[in-house]
Amino acid sequence: FNLTTEAAGFDPSRVSVSGGNLRLSATNAPITLPLRGSTATYPYTSGVVTTEGKKTFGYGFLETRMWVPDDAGYWPAFWMTSPGIALPEVDIAEFFTASDSKLHPFVNLHWGADWTQHQEHGIRPLGVEGQSYGGSWHTYGLRWAPGVLETYLDGVKGPVIARPEVPAGPMFLLFNLSVHQGATPRPATMLIDYVRVWQ
Repeated sequence: FNLTTEAAGFDPSRVSVSGGNLRLSATNAPITLPLRGSTATYPYTSGVVTTEGKKTFGYGFLETRMWVPDDAGYWPAFWMTSPGIALPEVDIAEFFTASDSKLHPFVNLHWGADWTQHQEHGIRPLGVEGQSYGGSWHTYGLRWAPGVLETYLDGVKGPVIARPEVPAGPMFLLFNLSVHQGATPRPATMLIDYVRVWQ
C-alpha cells in the first residue's frame, strides 16, 4: 500500500522482535518497489505488519500498547481495512504533527467504492491538547459496534464516530512506520508491546 504521498517503502528486513516488543525500524536507505504496474523509489525503508491472510474479524474491542518516535517527520499508524480492497479504512491512531508542533494521534473513517470516490469523516485528535504522544508508551483502544467507533487513549474515552458508513467487517489490522513526503527524520523505531482483540 505504498503511496506516492509517502517517503517510506516497506521491507520485511525492517521488522523484528526484541526485548518483548515488536519493532518497526525506519532508516534513510532508498528502496525501489512495484507500484501500480511500474516502480517507485522511496528514500526511506521501514517496516509494516498486518494480520491480512491470517486473521480478520468484525465488531469487538481492540487495544494496543505502543511507542512511536518523537519526530515530526514520521507517520506511524495503527489501523484496519478490508481484505482485497482499499476501502473502508479505520485509522485507530494515526500520528500527525498538530498545529502546536506536538505529535498527536488522530482517528478517522474512510469509505467509498474506491479512492476516486473516497469520502471521510475527517480526522479527530485523541488525547490531551498540547501534549506530545511521541517518545513515550501509551495504550490505544477502539470499541467497534454497529454504526459506532468509540476511541480510547490510556483508558480515557476519546472521539466517537457514529454514522452508517462504519464498516461491519471483516477487517484486518496493520501497524506501519511511514515517513511524510519531503521529511528527513533520523533513523528510528516504533515499538508494539501487545495487541489484543475481544469479540
